[in-house]
Amino acid sequence: MDEEVELRFYEQHANRYFAPTEGVRLSEWIRKVVLPTSDPRLRAILLEESNRAAAGAEPLFAGSVIQRRYSEAELQSAAQFSVTVKGFSEQAGEEHGTGYSGAGACPVCHAGERQTTRLYLRTRGLPARTSMSRTLANEVVVPEAVARSMLKAALGGFSLSLVLNKPAQEPALGSILDEAWARLSAADRARHVAPGSSGFILDLLETPGEQTEALRALVRGRVLFQLDVSGPTVELARATVTGDDLTGLITAQSRYRCPMGDTWALNLLSEVVLAGPLAPGQDIARTTQYVGVHRGLLRPRQLLIVSPRFRRWFLEAGWRGADFEVAHLADAA
Repeated sequence: MDEEVELRFYEQHANRYFAPTEGVRLSEWIRKVVLPTSDPRLRAILLEESNRAAAGAEPLFAGSVIQRRYSEAELQSAAQFSVTVKGFSEQAGEEHGTGYSGAGACPVCHAGERQTTRLYLRTRGLPARTSMSRTLANEVVVPEAVARSMLKAALGGFSLSLVLNKPAQEPALGSILDEAWARLSAADRARHVAPGSSGFILDLLETPGEQTEALRALVRGRVLFQLDVSGPTVELARATVTGDDLTGLITAQSRYRCPMGDTWALNLLSEVVLAGPLAPGQDIARTTQYVGVHRGLLRPRQLLIVSPRFRRWFLEAGWRGADFEVAHLADAA
């Protein structure tokens, strides 16, 4: 695996670490520099950056991105992967009526707040060209075609629920689904759990008729499903490096580390290392531990872990909107 860090270095500091020809000048003030994480200059840069932050001095660089590239052999031999959902919308279900409960959540970092209602979002505000999107509160949404493909592939460990724009649409949805359910034969009903199940809704959307037209009109032409994880969580191993910013690569400090152990830091900085594998038949899971912060609409997030089967399904179907990195087991890392 090749691992590099892209730094947006302030030009006034760049000449102390880089030759004039190193990197790319993006402006009069910013130079983009890419360094392997093995480059000894990176540790020196991060050490100075940490000291400058402690002293309240201006930073050396304006931003950073960690990039990893794997060989085909590494990808083929991986037993699980971590997933970054790239599609993003600056809204959250809470501002549209989605309910959450703090019962059972961590009293310090608020990790583990439980969603108690359907997900409500302004569906037209979600990215239209990605196969997987997340909100500001890390609610994950997939379009109709992806939901249908997931069920057909018989992936394990997930659930799907229809996304509406607001709670006031619930009575109309109930009427549509109840009427469609009443028209089913006993044999067709036996194939579905209930009128509100994702499988029933997807079948209904493929059946021309009054209820189908009413359902598509209700969701304003955008049929979206919330993707949730239904199986057990997986534990992060201590070898997983987290931090509030890039300096976390050389320090163990975080302003957001929860003393209860629920939230580890603001960001994930390394590849994921797990204490144990996914459960048999489980193709998608969340980690027990969180990264992030509870502030306004923001919520700490669990990391998504998937099986090679999930990754293969996603890539072979040509879906877009997610990046995969190898996730290691602690005894094999």
